[in-house]
Amino acid sequence: SGLYMDDLYMWSTYGEQSFLEYVFPVGSTRFRPVYWFVAWIELGIIRYHITWIMPINILIAAATAYFIYLFAKEISQMPWVAYGMGVMFLVSRFAYYNIGQLLGLMEAMGIIFSLLIAHFLYQYICYERNARYYVALLFYILICFTHERYIVLLPVFFLSILARRTKDLFACVSAILASAGIIVLRTLTTGKVVPGGTYVTDTFSIQSMFGSVLDEILYMFGVNAGPEHLNGMTWAQTPLPIKILVYMGGVVAIFIVYKFIRSLYVLYSKKRKIDTIIWLTVFFIFFIGGTILSSAVTIRVEMRWIYAPYVFMLLLVSLMMGTWKRAKEIRIQEKVLIQYLPLATVTLWMVLMIPVELYGRTKYDGIYLFPNQKRYNSLADETYWKYGDDIFGKEIYIIGNSNKMSDFTAKTFFKVYDRKRKAEGTVVKHISSVKELGQIRSNMIVLKEDPAHNVFSD
Repeated sequence: SGLYMDDLYMWSTYGEQSFLEYVFPVGSTRFRPVYWFVAWIELGIIRYHITWIMPINILIAAATAYFIYLFAKEISQMPWVAYGMGVMFLVSRFAYYNIGQLLGLMEAMGIIFSLLIAHFLYQYICYERNARYYVALLFYILICFTHERYIVLLPVFFLSILARRTKDLFACVSAILASAGIIVLRTLTTGKVVPGGTYVTDTFSIQSMFGSVLDEILYMFGVNAGPEHLNGMTWAQTPLPIKILVYMGGVVAIFIVYKFIRSLYVLYSKKRKIDTIIWLTVFFIFFIGGTILSSAVTIRVEMRWIYAPYVFMLLLVSLMMGTWKRAKEIRIQEKVLIQYLPLATVTLWMVLMIPVELYGRTKYDGIYLFPNQKRYNSLADETYWKYGDDIFGKEIYIIGNSNKMSDFTAKTFFKVYDRKRKAEGTVVKHISSVKELGQIRSNMIVLKEDPAHNVFSD
């Protein structure tokens, strides 16, 4: 019900800048015109209806889950497995930012574009549809101008060419030229080659990178490997029953990998081609590794960055289950009970891991951005959502300022609710005691800060 920090800044710049200034901010530390263009459209639809943000994010997530279902079904040829992968995506604790923030649109777009790249390259590899390679390359350009960290996906294009066992020099050169053009354009607009708002080389070390990679892998298997302010609940704080579920889920995951390797052996022994399956395995591992490495070079690991590699882990599981199904079908002498083992195994993995994810979602209050979100939701609830348009022109006094509200927030917060985006005459003043007020006038609203609970009282 309220905006703050990056979300509030995004909203304010939309109203203060022209379309070209908003979408192509030359001189900014980041150059993300594709994301800013879509955000410009979204903000034009939302305007002052900020309560639409979360439902829109949920609809985007639902559409993404449906696409994952379709893609996983194509890979595995097992509808139940595909349905399970879509469900696992939706219940994941990594969704907190995509759903809860206006800027979650950027993370969602990154996942969607990376899925489209993977899907079209998958069709290029499996069905020899050459045009799909260039469609994937187009989405690669779009994703790099949505979030620069996805530039690391370039190797999957070369891998796809190798998987096709073709000497397509034009396809290879096209990928190189596309990535070079992206780097040149970024350098011209931001003044630096290294992606991000800060120079990665200032904080980068090999040791920290490997530590971050390990943390991200553990995160994907249910372990909150980082500090509490980044995940809401550390592994040490995790209750024993949840830990047991994680351990059991890990055992099932190892069994799935074992059966996948065993299935490859069965297919090979029966003179079935397994080259494409092996290439696709490496293909999805490259997607997982690339999206992990892109965030491992920073000084911290935020859970929202793990959502993309987690998606490709789900697709890799789909590939493994599909391979297991193919091997099972040529071993017709197996008992009926064994015929259902693949479905039973993936169902067991879901039954074990879904409670882990849902429990992790109950600990969002501990993640660094949610206490502030709660605080500014409370400010909105005690002012605009209580008094409506009567809030405009009021003097809003807040007793206490332990969280140091910025001048930008004080000047901009209430503009969000005004159809004219001005909130003229509405001012926020902080005082240390009610004694400073004197007589309470009709144009005054007095709030008291409750820092212990991150709320305000009227």
